[in-house]
Amino acid sequence: MELGEAIHENPGAYARAYDAAFARARAALAADDIAPLADWFARDSAPPPRVIWRPTPADLPEGALRVALAYWQGLCGAAAIPDWRSLHAEDLGVEMVNLVVVDPVGGDFRFALYGSAIAQSAQHDYRGETVREMAMRTRTPAPLLYHVVYSLARERGIPVTTWSAAPVWQPIVAWHRLVLPFTFAQEPGRMRFLAVLRPDGERTVPDDAKRVARLRLDKG
Repeated sequence: MELGEAIHENPGAYARAYDAAFARARAALAADDIAPLADWFARDSAPPPRVIWRPTPADLPEGALRVALAYWQGLCGAAAIPDWRSLHAEDLGVEMVNLVVVDPVGGDFRFALYGSAIAQSAQHDYRGETVREMAMRTRTPAPLLYHVVYSLARERGIPVTTWSAAPVWQPIVAWHRLVLPFTFAQEPGRMRFLAVLRPDGERTVPDDAKRVARLRLDKG
């Protein structure tokens, strides 16, 4: 079954296909091979995503992402990863509406915070849902990218930045994302991720894309 097939018709097959794709894409990206993810985006006639580990300011667009990276680096001190409780949102230099907070849950990742500006562009508030649930809801390639990147970032404990095309029903062309890892000093082994998002370009959403969005985003 093609992953673009209607989830309402055979959601179990779709879920199994997604899980197999996740395993392939994760193994490939661990070796710096973007091809399986690029193939996934090509299904939606979208350009391949970009992934950069340990980004420098030059790897990021000017503005909020660079400010957030510098702030995170300042929090590290002698530690490789800063403690979550050292983060003060008012000092981050980024509005909360453009932030996502993600917690690992088993092999998945749950959105603990989903900024209102991001939710408005995405046309859905994913707070409380997992990345895999986002994939099952939208059937777009971006959640697979997120899932793979969060999984490897959890293993490596380093920042990562991505660029990826937005679904056709979103009024933007693409998303820049900076993912920053945090730990909890009082809870060894626990991690949390802060993602700063910045839209790249704007566009008018056609009516047929709006209908697709209503079908997918309003289900379940």
